[in-house]
Amino acid sequence: MRFSFLLTILLGLLTFPVMGQNYTSAADSDPAAKAILDQVRQKYEAYTTIEANFSLEIQFPEQPVEIQKGTLSRDGDKYRAQFGVQEVMMDDQAMYMVSHNNKSVQIRDLPDEDEEAGMLSPQSLFNFYDGGDFVYTLIDTRTVDGKVVHVIEFKPTDRYSE
Repeated sequence: MRFSFLLTILLGLLTFPVMGQNYTSAADSDPAAKAILDQVRQKYEAYTTIEANFSLEIQFPEQPVEIQKGTLSRDGDKYRAQFGVQEVMMDDQAMYMVSHNNKSVQIRDLPDEDEEAGMLSPQSLFNFYDGGDFVYTLIDTRTVDGKVVHVIEFKPTDRYSE
């Protein structure tokens, strides 16, 4: 499925290392990168249900790369993500984080619509770049398994953010 491949690529892009480039605000973002992100977002928002496999590459300086694989399913505003021994589910009332390893469940009420959520959800995967917290640029376009892949680098505008 082409969409699941795009989702895999987009999730993987969140972990690219910060390169030495000057930037000061989200207004410095690459218009070509924004056009690609907007296109992926429009396609995603057109689906009412979706299921996709993903892999997330986590890389910290001087540490080995960790790759987590999982699945993501969405039905309207409800979603479920499974990766490793963790599972995250969200409905219209709360987010449920299940750790199968230690047999625990954390339940977190959802913030009001006008509050800062601070939560990663399938919806925020495709609109987080609109908040002004990141500057992004298209750094590569290549073909992988016969499909065009655009590599977009994201950097926080706050140099002290995590």
